[in-house]
Amino acid sequence: MYHTSFTYRARVVAPFSLVVAASLFVAAPSQGRNMAQTASRPASDSRRVGVAALSPLLAAAERNQPDKVRLLLASGVPVDARDEDGATALTRAAELGHTQVVKLLLDNNSDINARTDAGVTALFAASAMGRIEVVETLLARKADVNVKDVKGRAPLRLAAGHGHADIVRRLLETPGIEIDARAADGATALILAAQSGETACVKLLLAGRADVHIAGNRGATALMAASAKGHAAVVALLLGRSSANERDSGGVTPLMMAVEGGHRTVVRLLLANRANPNASDEKGWTPLMLAAMDGDPEIARSLLEKHAGVDAANEDGWTALMLMAQEGRTAIAKLLLDHNANTSRTNSAGETALQIAARNDRADIAALLETVAVNRRRSD
Repeated sequence: MYHTSFTYRARVVAPFSLVVAASLFVAAPSQGRNMAQTASRPASDSRRVGVAALSPLLAAAERNQPDKVRLLLASGVPVDARDEDGATALTRAAELGHTQVVKLLLDNNSDINARTDAGVTALFAASAMGRIEVVETLLARKADVNVKDVKGRAPLRLAAGHGHADIVRRLLETPGIEIDARAADGATALILAAQSGETACVKLLLAGRADVHIAGNRGATALMAASAKGHAAVVALLLGRSSANERDSGGVTPLMMAVEGGHRTVVRLLLANRANPNASDEKGWTPLMLAAMDGDPEIARSLLEKHAGVDAANEDGWTALMLMAQEGRTAIAKLLLDHNANTSRTNSAGETALQIAARNDRADIAALLETVAVNRRRSD
C-alpha cells in the first residue's frame, strides 16, 4: 500500500526557517533563561552585569533616547554591558532602527561586531528587521558583513528571506560579501528568497551571480523551493538558469513538488520549459500519481496533455488509477479512463483499481470502473 503521509513539501519548508523578532537574540529558546540563571554566572564573566545595572542603558537605547544614553555613558555605564541574552545596547538599538542611538554608541567605542549568545550582531539584527539606515551606518563603520549566528545564518540570508531588497542590494555592494554562504541547514540567501517568493531579492541575487545549483541539506535547490511554494514569478526567473528536470537526492523534481502543492500555474510553466512529466522519484512516484492522489483535475489534464504515462506504477505497483480509487477522486477517474487507463492491472497486493474502490466504499467510482471494464470487454 502507498505511504499515506507522503509529501515532498517537508523537503523544502522544514529546514529553511527564518528568524522571527521574538527569538532573534535567543540561542536556545527551549532552555528559557531566567533571572536566577543570569545571576549565577561566574563573576569572571566580565562582559556581563546584573540586569538591574544594565536596564537603564538598555531601556534608553530601546526607547530611542540618545540624550539619556549620552548621560548614562558619561556616568560610567559600560557601553557594551550585556543583558540576559548577551545583547548589548547597540544590538538592541540596531534591531529597532534607532540610527542616532547606534551612531552615539559607536562613537563611544561600542563593539560593532559584538555577538549575542545566539551569535547575533548589530548588522545581523538590522538586516533581519529591515533597518536600512542602520545597515548603512554599520557598513560604513566596517561591520563584518559575513558574520553568522549559531545556526550559520548570515545577514544577507535574513534580508533576502524577509524581502528587504534595499538591504540585499547594499549588502551585495560590500566587498567580500559571500553571496553563496550556507547555513547549518545548507540553504543560501537565494534559496530563502525563492522559497519566500521575494522576486526582487531573487533578481538582485541572480544579478550578483548567486549559484542556482546549490541545494540545502535535504536536496532542495532554489527552483525546487519556489516550485514547492507556488511562486511562479520566481520560478520563471530561475528557469533561465536552472534545469526544469533537476533532482534532489531522492529523485524528486520541481514538477513533482509543484504538483503535490497544487500549484497549477507553476506546473504549466515547468511543463512549457520541458519538465519531464514521466520522471519518477526513487520510490517510483510520478507527477500524475501525485495529481491523482491530490485530486486536481486541471493539473492531471496538463500532465496528460504532455503525454504523462497513465499506467506507470510505483515500487508497490500502484498506478494513478489505483491512487484515484483509494482517495475517491471522481473527476480524476474520468480523465484517466478517457486516456485508456488499464482497469485490470493489479498492484503488489494483487488488487485492481475496482477492488480498491470497493474496499474504501467508493461506490460511484467502483460503478464507473465496472461500467468501463464491461464496455471494453464488449468492444474487444
